[in-house]
Parts: sequence; structure tokens; C-alpha cells
Amino acid sequence: MPDPAPAAPDALDLDEEESTAHSCYLLEFSVGSGGARQGDVFVGTSVADLAAAFAGHYHGHGADSYLVMWYGALLHLWVVQEGVIVEGVDLHPYLRTGDARCDEALAETIAAQRRDDDLWDVLDQVMEPYDFAKARALPLLAHVLDLYERSEDGDADAGSRLDRILEDADAEKAPASYDGVTVERLDLDWDAVAAAAPPLRQPLLETEWVRVRWASDDLMEPDTYLNPWGEEWVEPLHLGANDLENGD
Repeated sequence: MPDPAPAAPDALDLDEEESTAHSCYLLEFSVGSGGARQGDVFVGTSVADLAAAFAGHYHGHGADSYLVMWYGALLHLWVVQEGVIVEGVDLHPYLRTGDARCDEALAETIAAQRRDDDLWDVLDQVMEPYDFAKARALPLLAHVLDLYERSEDGDADAGSRLDRILEDADAEKAPASYDGVTVERLDLDWDAVAAAAPPLRQPLLETEWVRVRWASDDLMEPDTYLNPWGEEWVEPLHLGANDLENGD
């Protein structure tokens, strides 16, 4: 279990110059309104710091596939330069399954979920029997995506095979693997994240706590937990893991 977070200071008790002028990264893995809520934000001055905090907070289990694949969780690297959030990097493209075809299926599933289109209806139906372990559906989803594309192009046999898979899904059949491939978890490719992360300007964060503000409201993702609710400054954050949903 991660160490408990230090008690948050009153924002007015923070020395403004010491707590706001530093550069750091924020990694947000969050879900807003709905049955699932999560407001996790990790603070560090390197991607290695974020990777360690992320692994510790989730006990090395990777990113929750239910939140990523079904709920449309926000997974973002925010870049703070001298106390100002100036850039955001979507980290979904850096999620890995251990299988290249399943990586592609994951990306297509996330894109379909965001579009909420006919393809999403099909993928959602296939994933239903997998309950909260949506990553396990990815080998079958890769096959389903191929059948769906072929059936859309007029391949009647592919359409029939897809229909049988959907019937199995309705019957709560959830094969643990397909074509010899099994996926148990989603992991971030931290080396790729580090390569994509813009370098931080000096001075880097040296204090335990930091306050940040947005360079522009236009940078905010709609469901970010780093919304200051009309205030200029986001609530104070500390190095490591912050649970903003539960106020820790």
C-alpha cells in the first residue's frame, strides 16, 4: 500500500515564489462523472519519477483497462514550465499490451469509444462478458476488427463469423485468449513517453509541494481534475501520487 500523502498545506501558507516558479511534469489518470470516478495526478521532475509513482500507486498492475477501454479515462502528461501548465500530451498511444496486433486493436477501440459510433457498439458488445478485465478481450477484439472491416466491404462470410462472435458475447462467453495470444494488462511504454516529453526549463521543482496554473483555459481537457473552478491556481499538489477524487 502506498505511503499516505502528507497533509496539504493551506494554499495561503505556501511561499508563492518557492511553490509556483518551478518546472515539473504532471501525469493525470482520471475519470470524471459517472459510476467510476478517479482523480489520480502524479507529480515529478522526470518521467522516471512518474513511472515509479505510477507503479507504486497501482501496485505494479499497469493502467486499469476498464477505465481506459470502456470509460474513456483521461491519461495525460501535463508539462509545467515555471509553474504554468503550457502543454499536454495524450498518453493513450503509449499504452502497450505485449502484442503488436493487440496494440493496434487497443488504439482502434479507444478511438471508437471516443466517436461512440456503430463500430463502438460492436466492440462494446464483445467486451461485455469481460466485466472489469477489458484487456483480456483485446486478442478477440483484434479479430473482430478485421471481420468488421471485411464485412463492411461486403464479405458475407466475415459478417457471418462476426455475428457468431456477437452471439457468443450475448451468451457471456469470454475466451481468455485468441489465436494463442493472451493480454492481462496495459502498460505505459515509459521510454517512449520520455522521448515524447518536452524538456523542462530550470528551475526544476525542489520543494515537496507545488502550485500550478494554466497558461490558457483552452489547454484543459474537458474532464481534467486540474480545473481550478474559476480560480487562477490549481489546488496545491505534492510530489508523487495525489488522489484528487478523495482529497488526498
